[in-house]
Amino acid sequence: MSIASHLPKPKKPKRLSPSVGWANAPLYGVELAAADLKSLRELPADANVMIVSVGDYPKLKLPKRKTKGFWRMRLVEAKDRRKTDKISPQIKASAFQPGARARALLRGAEAIAEDLKAAGGTFDLEAVCSLTHLTRQAIHKQVTDGRLFAVPGPSNRNVYPVAQFDNDGRPVEGLKEVRDALGSRSPWMLLNFLVNPEARLDNRKPIDLLRAGKLEAVVEAARRVGIQGA
Repeated sequence: MSIASHLPKPKKPKRLSPSVGWANAPLYGVELAAADLKSLRELPADANVMIVSVGDYPKLKLPKRKTKGFWRMRLVEAKDRRKTDKISPQIKASAFQPGARARALLRGAEAIAEDLKAAGGTFDLEAVCSLTHLTRQAIHKQVTDGRLFAVPGPSNRNVYPVAQFDNDGRPVEGLKEVRDALGSRSPWMLLNFLVNPEARLDNRKPIDLLRAGKLEAVVEAARRVGIQGA
């Protein structure tokens, strides 16, 4: 229900100074009792409000139906600000600052973004099917078995980090063994381990060593990471 349907026929408005208007537009107003605005029950009953028009409303005749420019109407309290302060107290700016948990979440999101960037981005399911010449069902089975891994992407659809594929389009050998050694089913943990330099591997990236056939060294490093994080 629109506010206009509750308003009595406005009296001839008092024109205010044009300099007060929004974007240097003329400003017109008419004062009404809060009781006339039935949809604004949070205002004190004895408060007065002002309908403010920014734009070409020289007589402030409110339309009976929504028309172009009507959204520019503003409701401004014009009497006894202290009463509404009791209902809507001023909130300290510090209350809006992110706390420790929020900052940790942000750091986690930033780390995931960096890992995805280091992985070369992601493929969607259709691209993986084209790349590997496998069906959707076969891709899902490889993810379940651990020979491929997917992470939640836009609209919560699975996407597949590019780093896990060889130049010929096949998945890099050893992904399942590395996941098992980490002791976690989290694809984010696996991605983080694979695409970042690992001190236990002379600061080389585990995914690069997997491509070079160094599976045992990568699995041992993953096992130590898993033990440390347990």
